[in-house]
Amino acid sequence: MRLSIAILSISLIVLFPKNVNGQTAITPQETDVGIEEHLDEFVPLDIMVVDEKNQTTNLAALIDKPTIINLVYYRCPGICSPLMEGLADVMDKVDLELGKDYQVLTISFDPRESIELAHRKKNNYLNLMSNPEPAREYWQFFVSDSANIARLTDAVGFKYRKAGNDFGYVLEPLKDLHLKGATQYNLEPMGSISTVYIFAIIEILILLIAVINYINLATAKSAGRAKEVGVKKVA
Repeated sequence: MRLSIAILSISLIVLFPKNVNGQTAITPQETDVGIEEHLDEFVPLDIMVVDEKNQTTNLAALIDKPTIINLVYYRCPGICSPLMEGLADVMDKVDLELGKDYQVLTISFDPRESIELAHRKKNNYLNLMSNPEPAREYWQFFVSDSANIARLTDAVGFKYRKAGNDFGYVLEPLKDLHLKGATQYNLEPMGSISTVYIFAIIEILILLIAVINYINLATAKSAGRAKEVGVKKVA
């Protein structure tokens, strides 16, 4: 049974590995890396992950509300930390209520990482929040094995290769994720920029018709109004 829930979106996108320990970076011409759009397709909800209690569960059991999936690896020495700090800051400030309006699932795509490391990273980010209590329950951290990670990354078009012990990243503007993001994918069909343009054109046509009708009505009444000009009541 499909879940009627909102968009699932990635906040980190792996495009190509950087130079690590003097190694040469892998370019898109040398290997299959980058983003492959899977618009209007569905993420398999039977993908298995290990939760903070070290118990194995699947996405179907976790996702019962609008959900953000945040793909990172916890040992990341670079862009991951600012990204996660920014996510914590946004959750602190946004009007939406974490746990009621949405939830966040952070999943490591490095199968070597442990749930103990995930715990330590989560505590670091919770300490940055002014109101961390909702995030303790509804910002969940996970690890998984290589097979399930591959299923998840393949399902969302998230193509990457390791270079040494680390990965390279590029950020996508948050404002582009819903309608124009390179990694748009969903558990249920999501928005389309084409739909926005279509409704905008319809609204312009309706407004134009209303203006024309007003002009026609004003013109039709103008003759009667002209007769009223100069008429005054004489005592």
